[in-house]
Amino acid sequence: MIDVREAVHAAVKFAREVYGKELIDARLEEVELTEDRKFWLITLGVRLTTAVPAALAAVRSAIGGEIVDAGDREYKAFRVDANTAEVRSMKMRIVA
Repeated sequence: MIDVREAVHAAVKFAREVYGKELIDARLEEVELTEDRKFWLITLGVRLTTAVPAALAAVRSAIGGEIVDAGDREYKAFRVDANTAEVRSMKMRIVA
């Protein structure tokens, strides 16, 4: 059985592979092992880049750098197999 660090690593790696450069940062929010000990449930708070409005293009070139317009933090819930570290699902987690 994998430990919690391996499960978190698998979830972060999966998010990076899926989102690529859109992923600005990922922060661990919640961890839980299911009662049957088959899955780790990992929640990450992620920030993704959003489309930069055309009006900012001039500012971008003026400062000579890239502007990253980060959206609000989103929460992603991952189900990680506790034996293989395979990510079985990723879902939006709505926080009220």
